[in-house]
Amino acid sequence: MKWPNHLLVTASFAQSLAFLPPPLTSTTLSQEISSSSQLHDSIALTRSKQVLEVVVEDVLRPFLVSTIAHGIPRSWEHFWTVETFNRTNAQHLVHALERLGPTYVKFGQALSTRQDVVPRPLADALEKLQHDMAPFDNDEARDILRKELGQVLSTEQLTAFLSSLSKEPVAAASIGQVYKGYLPDRGHVAVKIQRPLVRSVVEQDSAMLRQIATWVEAIPGIPASNQDSLIATKLVAAVDEFMARVMEELDYQNEAGNMEKFAELYCYRNGIFPDVNVVVPILYRDLCTSSILVMEWIEGEKLSSVGNSTIMDESTRAENLAMVEAGIAATLSQLLGTGLMHADPHTGNLLKVQTDEGLLLGFLDFGMLSTVPENVRDALVCAVAQLVFARDTQAVADLFGELDLIPGTVMNDSTKRLALAQALDAVFRDILLYPDEASTDGTTLVPVLRFDKLLAGLSLLVARFQFTLPPYFLNNARALGTLEGLARKLDPSFNSLQALYPYALNRILRNPKVRPRSDKKAAC
Repeated sequence: MKWPNHLLVTASFAQSLAFLPPPLTSTTLSQEISSSSQLHDSIALTRSKQVLEVVVEDVLRPFLVSTIAHGIPRSWEHFWTVETFNRTNAQHLVHALERLGPTYVKFGQALSTRQDVVPRPLADALEKLQHDMAPFDNDEARDILRKELGQVLSTEQLTAFLSSLSKEPVAAASIGQVYKGYLPDRGHVAVKIQRPLVRSVVEQDSAMLRQIATWVEAIPGIPASNQDSLIATKLVAAVDEFMARVMEELDYQNEAGNMEKFAELYCYRNGIFPDVNVVVPILYRDLCTSSILVMEWIEGEKLSSVGNSTIMDESTRAENLAMVEAGIAATLSQLLGTGLMHADPHTGNLLKVQTDEGLLLGFLDFGMLSTVPENVRDALVCAVAQLVFARDTQAVADLFGELDLIPGTVMNDSTKRLALAQALDAVFRDILLYPDEASTDGTTLVPVLRFDKLLAGLSLLVARFQFTLPPYFLNNARALGTLEGLARKLDPSFNSLQALYPYALNRILRNPKVRPRSDKKAAC
């Protein structure tokens, strides 16, 4: 079997996803968890037993059986396609994550977007976690709705509303599920209902995983490695960051506020930022609680279904490409314009919507928004200019240092700084394809940027140079990579950097104070 030939990907991938769940198959490890003074012993023991049972039943057992029955697979790709008990190994892992609940589902969702690191059969199987989760009981969902809205709607209104709901959820995710309903004074609505007891499970996972991370970080390093601990990645901080994002998604009142902020800036009806013109559902605040969100029903086609150019005519292909480009434009405008970004714009959260203004892009699921500081936005603009015009990776390294993405211990060490510049040069050689000559009209040709390789390249810097990838960068780089992939299916000549460059140039023209943060003179 062909295993990965270096450890940097493992360590860097952990930080780039802001979470690395350690193996939970050791008796000693489970004893460590249950005896921790930071956890309620009985709860910790119960949850750790649940996790161990699922891992053994749905992961270790089928993996072992498949290896015994079929031998050592010839590659990772082959391993995940081997079938036992009517499921492939990839499907067994997905089933295990789904059984373990939202914490592990969120991790699987992050993995599904990392086809630069995760073998394609596994990434394809993990995509199920983005939009095709098993729903919880419909009667239980209606009971939650009846309890939450009993003080807001009259008995007659509530009865009619419950009767209007779709018999089955139209969508089910790790934290909640959505029904289509009808309100006489508002029309068709989407009703998002949170899974019962989900917060309690996430809180237990958070405490348990933090204790595991603390235990792993305490393992001393190998003397020859010149490291104090065996794992260079800061696992406790990574777990804290990851779990904070999951807990943020559990707060439906926070999501309601996020939706209102996003609509105020970007909604085509009344948004104040002219560079983004998208559909955001109308929120019905008086019907929203900590467990329920009620909003306008948006009819549209998910962007994840528009990429197969072989089954569409030329007009539809052009229409779909325009929607994908709108998704890229909206993401870039948020990144470089206001800095307020939808933090998880995967293709399941983006819709192709017919409006009175024509086809527009629709956004769903506002559990997380990210705010990109202005100095980071300026630095990104400078980085684009340095790469397009000067091809100066040392200047880009300087920008990373001044934004605290790379610690001063690296930037102040001339040897490490040189090594960083060389590593960045190697990364950008792989992800940037520069044209050999100027265009015939005398303008500079913009190089091709491969977003699908960007995260893999930068993740290799994490362990070696303690490189920090902020969550807003990770989520939106993944989104841009996915959208770029769709665009390339529809138009093989599509160039994402050519789409990014006008936004960078526009920011420079609007803000002439933007300058490179390095001593080197370069175009910016």
